[in-house]
Amino acid sequence: MIVAETLEPRPARVHAFDTARGCAVVLVVFMHVTERLQLEAPLSAGLTLFNWSAASIRMPLLFMLSGVLANGYLTRGLQDVGRRSTHFVWLLFVWGVVATMVSLIGSPAPAAFSSQIRSILLPDSPLWFIWALAMFTAVIPFVARRPRAQIVGIALVISCLSYLPSIRDMLPDVPVLKTARHGVYFYVGLTYARSIVDFTVGRSARSIALLVGATLVLHAANGITDRWLHLSLLLIPEKFTLSILALALAASLPQTRLALGLQWLGRNTLPIFLGHMLFVDYLVRWPIGIGQLERSAVITLCSVIASLGLKKCIDSAGLGWMYRMPTAIATSGAFTAPDGHRTRKIPGILARARDAI
Repeated sequence: MIVAETLEPRPARVHAFDTARGCAVVLVVFMHVTERLQLEAPLSAGLTLFNWSAASIRMPLLFMLSGVLANGYLTRGLQDVGRRSTHFVWLLFVWGVVATMVSLIGSPAPAAFSSQIRSILLPDSPLWFIWALAMFTAVIPFVARRPRAQIVGIALVISCLSYLPSIRDMLPDVPVLKTARHGVYFYVGLTYARSIVDFTVGRSARSIALLVGATLVLHAANGITDRWLHLSLLLIPEKFTLSILALALAASLPQTRLALGLQWLGRNTLPIFLGHMLFVDYLVRWPIGIGQLERSAVITLCSVIASLGLKKCIDSAGLGWMYRMPTAIATSGAFTAPDGHRTRKIPGILARARDAI
């Protein structure tokens, strides 16, 4: 039985991962900007094509890297896993409330209270990424003892089923549907972390060329199946090869100011994800007399900078709990017993559920 790979001993920080995450989060913000601009006027053919192409790499890459970074939790205790999953739930609640309050201030006709609560619990917004990470992290204790091929196989089946129209109609909620589709990327990163790191660090021109060729073949074959069967059967492996190719290319970039800037953004993806929509929704209302592409780029840049500035202001105001679960909760009896050795409550629930499977 080949279980998940572990990154022990922990390797030195792989800067290519930061570069790739920085690129991916900028693409996410750019996509949200263009979605808002599209409400005013149709997007140009170039912008539409760019967003369509970037869709195959934005979230798959972020989820795969999130899985790699979560690999250490495979060998940690249930206290750490429970604490990490609850951390994401905390962020989801705090920023769901913030987004709801901002929408109430800026909307002339606020939604019903039940709809506002539902938007916090099942966010139809960029917060669905945090919702998915909470779910994926909570499942880690259940997969740590399973063969990695079995884990990835189950996630792949769930992902494939989520693309079927009948299943899609049964799962209309954005976070549920998107989580089902992207779980396979997270669990590949989680269970094949060592292989991903080794490939990224030891890439070669030949391996990059093979990836390019495989991506082109999969893209062509996927177009054929989509045309004749109306099913994108090879969409998932195509996104995999694109994500691995992006990592290889990120590792090949020279350490210029651009690369260093992307790495810095990659180390700060969380505040960008949490805060950028607060600014995008207002910045798109500004009448800027430039082209659609230039306007999208300017608003994206301003939203990213504003998100990072917001974090700095919040930290300076002593409100760091908006970005991380308060220490009082993280060290409470919900996760550890008074002696710090025996699990309670949340870890205990995870342990009983894990042992029952």
